[in-house]
Parts: sequence; C-alpha cells; structure tokens
Amino acid sequence: MKGIKAFTLIELLIVVAIIAILAAIAVPNFLEAQVRAKTSRVKADMRSIATALEAYNVDYNVYPYDGYHATGSNAPTYNYWYISKMLSTPTSYLTTVIFTDPFRANVPTTDTGWQINNYRYTNIRSTWGLHFRGLTTRSTESTLLVETLKEFGGWRLNGAGPDRTYGPSGWIGISAYPSGSLPLPYDPTNGTVSNGDILRTQLSSSGYVNAK
Repeated sequence: MKGIKAFTLIELLIVVAIIAILAAIAVPNFLEAQVRAKTSRVKADMRSIATALEAYNVDYNVYPYDGYHATGSNAPTYNYWYISKMLSTPTSYLTTVIFTDPFRANVPTTDTGWQINNYRYTNIRSTWGLHFRGLTTRSTESTLLVETLKEFGGWRLNGAGPDRTYGPSGWIGISAYPSGSLPLPYDPTNGTVSNGDILRTQLSSSGYVNAK
C-alpha cells in the first residue's frame, strides 16, 4: 500500500504566512485606490458645480442664495450649506442639485436634511454679508466678510473627505483669515487617514488662495 502524500504542518504554515503577507500588501493599496477614485469624483463634480455657479453669476450678477437664515416659507426651499435649487430651477445650469458626496453616501439622512449627504455650498456674501435681504433674517454684516472674500471669492464648496466628516478647523497657512478658524484642506499624502475637507472656491481649485 502506497503512502498517502500530504502537506506537512510546516508547509501549511508557510502557505498561510505567504497569503497573510500578500493580503497585508494588497488591502491598503485597494483602500488607497478607493480613496483616490472617490477624491477624483468629488473634484470632477465640483468642477461641474463651479461652472454652473459662474454661468449663473454671468446671468444674474450674483451667486445663488445658500439658504443662510432663510425666513419662514423660504426655509423648506433652501437647505443651508447645500447646493441651491436656484441652479436647476427655473434655468437648468445643472440638471440636478443632488450631488451625493461619495465619502458620505452611507451617512443616514433626516427628514429635514434632504441634502445632508451632499457637498456643502456657501455663498460668501449671503452668509457673511447682507445679500438676499428678502430671503434671510440676517440683519448685520459680519466683520469677517472682507477677509472671507479675499480667501474664497464669492463661494466655497466642501466635500467631507476620507474621514467622512466636515472639518475640523485648524488651517493656518499664510492666510489673512483668523488663524486656525478654517477647515483643514484634504492632504492626499495622508491617504486614507487624512481628516481634511476636499475644498474648492471661486479663487482656488484647492480651496484656499494660499494652499500649495
């Protein structure tokens, strides 16, 4: 009777160790590839939104209202921080204002937060200034308006980035804005662990005029 051939315990352990090593190499690379793909999508979406914002500004000489302190019946129409319906109605600068942030696609929404998974949009003059007086309850101009216009221009877009949350603040750079009071920009060198936001403004595709 011929002897039964089989792997020895040592051979099996070597195979398992090799598989574990390959997995340890492959999984981080896979996660990095996912982050890079999502980041590319965010930046492409923001380019489209930026184009729509500038086209709207050409027609109306103002950027769309961002819903800041929307009054009474205006509140359901404008959801503060998210892309304005004014870009899709009545003129379709965008076919939809629902741009789901791929880094927040699985974050639960609420009944009142119909765009909570989307990119954030801020109209600088309506949030810090006195534009859209008929739509907002804001009655005083912020002392930061001038510096904010220097840093962003007329608008700002935020994507949550790999940490799936907006913020934290902490940007200092060489900005004239109060030190540490702006959201940190996403740093691709940190890959999956970066806690910065993906940003774009009227003045800079990287979010801040002083960002390198």
